[in-house]
Amino acid sequence: MWPDSVLSRAAVRAAVLGLDAVVPLAIVWLAAAYACRPAPPAVVATVALSPDDAADLLLRHRTLFTALTAWAALELAWSIVARVGTAILDKRRSSCNSSRPGKSRISSEERWRLWKSMVESSTDPAQWLKTAFLPKPHRHAPRGADDPAFAKLKLETVGRTNIEEFIAHYLFESRLRDLKPRSLARSELDAMILLLEARMTLWRAEQKPSSSTVSQSASSGAPVAPFRFLRGRSPHRLFNLADEPLRAGHHPLVFYAAMAGISQIAYLALYLAGFRYYAGSGTWPFPLRFMRASTKSLEAALDPAEATRMGDPRLAARVGYWYKPASQQAQEDDAKPLVICHGISGTFAITPFLLYLSRLSGRAVFLPELPHVSMRLSPPSSILTRLEYVAAVRRMLWAHGFGLTCLERTDEDDYASETDSVPDEDDRAEGQSRDDDDGDSWRRAKAIVVAHSFGTEAAAWLLRDAADIIAGTVLLDPMSLFLHAADLPRNFFRTRCRTASELFFRYFALERGISHYLSRHLRWTDSLLFAAAGGAEGPAPAPLPERVVRAIVPRCAQDPLEPPFDVPNYAPFVTPCPAGPLPTVVFLSERDCIVPVEKVRTYLESVGFSTGQPVKSSHVVEDEDEDTKPSPDGGALAELEVMPAAAAAATSDDPKASLHVGGTFSKDAALAPSPSLYIMPRFEHGAILSRPAWCRRVKDAIDRVEFAAAAWDDQDP
Repeated sequence: MWPDSVLSRAAVRAAVLGLDAVVPLAIVWLAAAYACRPAPPAVVATVALSPDDAADLLLRHRTLFTALTAWAALELAWSIVARVGTAILDKRRSSCNSSRPGKSRISSEERWRLWKSMVESSTDPAQWLKTAFLPKPHRHAPRGADDPAFAKLKLETVGRTNIEEFIAHYLFESRLRDLKPRSLARSELDAMILLLEARMTLWRAEQKPSSSTVSQSASSGAPVAPFRFLRGRSPHRLFNLADEPLRAGHHPLVFYAAMAGISQIAYLALYLAGFRYYAGSGTWPFPLRFMRASTKSLEAALDPAEATRMGDPRLAARVGYWYKPASQQAQEDDAKPLVICHGISGTFAITPFLLYLSRLSGRAVFLPELPHVSMRLSPPSSILTRLEYVAAVRRMLWAHGFGLTCLERTDEDDYASETDSVPDEDDRAEGQSRDDDDGDSWRRAKAIVVAHSFGTEAAAWLLRDAADIIAGTVLLDPMSLFLHAADLPRNFFRTRCRTASELFFRYFALERGISHYLSRHLRWTDSLLFAAAGGAEGPAPAPLPERVVRAIVPRCAQDPLEPPFDVPNYAPFVTPCPAGPLPTVVFLSERDCIVPVEKVRTYLESVGFSTGQPVKSSHVVEDEDEDTKPSPDGGALAELEVMPAAAAAATSDDPKASLHVGGTFSKDAALAPSPSLYIMPRFEHGAILSRPAWCRRVKDAIDRVEFAAAAWDDQDP
């Protein structure tokens, strides 16, 4: 969040210590008030004064002392209630499995698509599977994913039963003992382990030629022995937040009062900037009444037939959102709207960034609320599900004039089109114009998702169930990318902190609402986000051989899905801008203490995400003939591939970047691809929200995503 230094660490420690000392100080104050009654506890500080002066001082500040006593009593009562509530929530962890009524199980197709994407995310499965286990002497990893215990762990020493427990927990949402022997679920689990062992065998085959002796045997055609996990259980501990005690610390009432006050100030800033809050009467949180607008009046002016196509309105009733209409210029340019997915802490942390971004782009902006991670004493009943959030986004886009043409045609529409008479030339011209307008409406109906940190979970929900209304994404410090590795949750719940940012996020990770949601209600399979090289059939970072896939993976999960036509899109993915169908630009902080930056960067670069470095002149000359050849898409995507990097270099913090534009490297820079991956130097997690220069880069990334999405839509199917 800010640069790490001795002073910043001392400031964070002092602030945390002050908040932790509230309850002990309240107990001391109440004990003194009881001992000194009827005088206030401050009477002990007046021993040096005369009796008349002391009495006069105490009487003049009697209201203040009474308020302090009442506040101390409230803090003490809240500490008792909070501890009891945490104990009750902790006892409910056994009821969070998939057998709970009202919670749908993961289908076999979704399970296999997720597992296949996980196995193909890296040539070495240890990159994402290693941090899920700890050796026997270690019960926790106090330093997160950087703990030295992981350096000693080898995946070959993990037992098969431990791997079965991992798959059963994350993909079957149940304990291993609940999967009955010789059942279909147990057969699926065995096949999944077989697929992982095939990936490990391929990794071994790639590493064998490194030694001279094995190199000779490989050249002679000797086959590599297939990898098999050790039978039985090994002394390794599986990382499973749902089965661990709830990690929640005590946060005093003054902390929540400060959060509520800051949130209301942020709400007022949004209101003065032109935003209005739309929600039902029972939504959480509760902005002031004059900031609210009615959703019923909006929907009353729309076609009721369209309302029936939007699904059950009760699903969207619990989600409140802020909305600001587009500027006149953005409306004339048919600019796509923005859906902002905020992270942990709620809307107040992203408000300054959002106001500046709205001013720069002029686009229509939607900001749905996630109250359960906003640190405002929201009850467990305020936790939103994936279905509720997706339904709310669909409905809010439709209510404000977007998301209309992405609906499927009904049988009545098809019958009407078939029974129409043969049109004359004027009707054909009018129909052609109408088709063009419909195409523009389709592009206009789609929204661009801008997600920060934990908000990428909500972005994954939209890409899974509503890919037909998403044109592309811009991800800032994303948590959902490479989430199948346990690095991120281990970093978030680390106990031994070394930097100011780690201390800062450690305190918020222990907040009751946040810890309860992440440990008990976070559905891991809904939050995953993968990356693809472009197109539905783009290669994965480490694709398995076709014969292996056909032999092990069920037929329902072999062929790739094609969003936005295939909804839901199991194992949702993003593609590097300008590639489609979901062009994406990612911003990573170099010193992020939560996101495993190096692993995420390697993963993204393996599928084509690029930082946009200039290419050599020799490469330009060699590829000149290829650039002159006509492309099947009319040159739209080819033009995107060679967009000038001058705009990115102009706002760069590196003084050498300007030389690449105006100096000897200008020709190479002009032919360098625009970056789809930004590594923000010396930035901590969330620092981008307070940097106006990087906000301008986000605005440029949004424009490029919109242009790439339009080029992708214009391609012939």
